[in-house]
Amino acid sequence: MIVQEFSSYYFLIEQHEHARLSAAAAAHVNNPRWKDENKWNSLLYAIRLHDNAWIPLDQVVSGPAGGQPYSFVDYPLEEKLEAYKKGIEAAGKEDLYSGTLLSMHYASFLKNDTSAAGVSFFEGEQKRQKDWKKRVTGANRLDQHLDILQFFDDVSLYACMNKAGTPKSEEVSWFQNGFRHRFSFLGKKKVYPLWQDSSAVKMKPSPFSEAFDFTIQGWKLPKDVWQNGQKTIHTAELQTLTQEIRFV
Repeated sequence: MIVQEFSSYYFLIEQHEHARLSAAAAAHVNNPRWKDENKWNSLLYAIRLHDNAWIPLDQVVSGPAGGQPYSFVDYPLEEKLEAYKKGIEAAGKEDLYSGTLLSMHYASFLKNDTSAAGVSFFEGEQKRQKDWKKRVTGANRLDQHLDILQFFDDVSLYACMNKAGTPKSEEVSWFQNGFRHRFSFLGKKKVYPLWQDSSAVKMKPSPFSEAFDFTIQGWKLPKDVWQNGQKTIHTAELQTLTQEIRFV
């Protein structure tokens, strides 16, 4: 779950919804060469499903006593890692190349983790990748495709983690200095995102072939409901809330 805090409520965005935005952004990329590759559909599938592990977790809002709802950042690690494994396995059954990408993506989060659960997960996914890479075609493209997946993951996270219209100085620190990945079709320049106003996100240089609109579907969790002592709430009980974003 992605959690935006407002004065009287939390705006909750499910991880799988954020992945839907990632895929929409990737579909508008201004690089025909990528789209002509024979693994483009598998890459798009991985981008769309890269947070499928969160679907069951995000059906329930939970959090620590006295705190705000858990986000994907502070969600209990062992439960999160179990979900990651199931998500990787489900994707791999549909498309082994996509599943391998998801394994690489999730494992990258735990590369330097020293907890027993983190080390076990990372080592297990390394073994999985070694096996699956032997069985997929085009394995030599996986590293580049991981960069592309993670770039569009970051594009969507920027739009979902920051409130609409957030000034640069108040953005989530992850993106204040631009995105981490650079690509040849953009001259290897760093891409800087900016909330241009309360509804538009501008990228410089722009990776997109044209401007496009996207509607984020989320949930409104009133703080008085959350603070009444009930620390487990089903999202199906909540009012839906949408946010319109235009990428220019």
